[in-house]
Amino acid sequence: QTCALPIFRLESDVPIAAERSIFVGGGGHIASGVTQPGTEWYLAEGDTIPPFAQSIALLNPTDQNVTVDITFYPESGLPPRLHSVRLRPMSRGTVNVSQIMPNTRFSARVQADKAIVVERTLFYEDLRGGTSGPAIMK
Repeated sequence: QTCALPIFRLESDVPIAAERSIFVGGGGHIASGVTQPGTEWYLAEGDTIPPFAQSIALLNPTDQNVTVDITFYPESGLPPRLHSVRLRPMSRGTVNVSQIMPNTRFSARVQADKAIVVERTLFYEDLRGGTSGPAIMK
């Protein structure tokens, strides 16, 4: 899925720090921004075993379509699973991992044919809390 939400890019001629806050239920979480988009990203930990629900946010800051391949590596030792997404120019997409990899723990590799930004979000199903943060770029 992609949506037409505003895309923000911060630029400065001096060093700055950028972060994003989310607030869920009675708590909140802060995640740092990324310094640049990339074509290969890693998520070391994921969990869709209840009460957790997980998604991966993808940002295409380019003026071209982008093909994104997400390879999930289940903790259980099952074979990896590939999921592909196409992002429109200057758009954001969300992959509902809970639907693709239900009731499992996993890691993931995200590869794109153009530079993108990748973030994961993990919530309790009843939205009592959550956490979010950028993936690690290769």
